[in-house]
Formats: sequence, structure tokens, C-alpha cells
Amino acid sequence: MSHPALTRLRALRYFAVMPSLPPPLSDWLLLEDSMTQRFEQQGKQVTVTLVNEGYIGRDALTDEAALLPDEPRYWLREII
Repeated sequence: MSHPALTRLRALRYFAVMPSLPPPLSDWLLLEDSMTQRFEQQGKQVTVTLVNEGYIGRDALTDEAALLPDEPRYWLREII
């Protein structure tokens, strides 16, 4: 993925020092590709139900607002 938003996303730091994780765990947690594709490669069937998808305004945010850039709207995709 080469979208400009990824540069900003990768710049976020939740930890001053990244905790050490076993390679198999970090491989899953730091995945930047499709999680669905990863499960399917493991032979697992994946079913996704779209709950909501569309733009939301900054006023719809709660705790995550502090972690996002100051924009008038955000794309939200909620799945089960």
C-alpha cells in the first residue's frame, strides 16, 4: 500500500520503546496487508458482515480523536 495516509499512520507511536514480541506474534500484529487474505492462506474460511461504512465527522469520535489527525471527517468501516 502506498497511500499518503500510511505515512502518517506509520508515524504514530503508542510506545516510547516497542515491546519485544516473538516473531510469529509480531508478524500477525504488524500486518499491513489483508487479514482476510492471511486467514485464507491458512486454510480458514472468513466471513465478513459489513455493519457500517461511510464518512463520519470529528464530533462522532470519542477516545480515538486524540490519536487521529485533525480533519473534518474520517472514513469509518465497521465489520463483524
